[in-house]
Amino acid sequence: MKTWFVDIDGTIVEHRSNKEIGDGTQEKLLPGSKEFLQEARQNGDQIILTTARLTIHKEHTERMLNDFGIPYNEIIYNLSPYERILI
Repeated sequence: MKTWFVDIDGTIVEHRSNKEIGDGTQEKLLPGSKEFLQEARQNGDQIILTTARLTIHKEHTERMLNDFGIPYNEIIYNLSPYERILI
């Protein structure tokens, strides 16, 4: 079993700023992202989503992921929009 840490904006869906999310602009799923995450889940892997989205967008984000059929175990909100390093 593996644990995948996957960013939402620019990896699963097209990148959008917190302002764009608040303005209600349309979310667009990126090709292959759903299939990759579904295969990881079928292999028994854990999926931790990471995002610079603010928690005020939590309900919208989780609804969007559900509507697109994106599997995940947890979401970590409010991260820096800059480089992330996992050790």
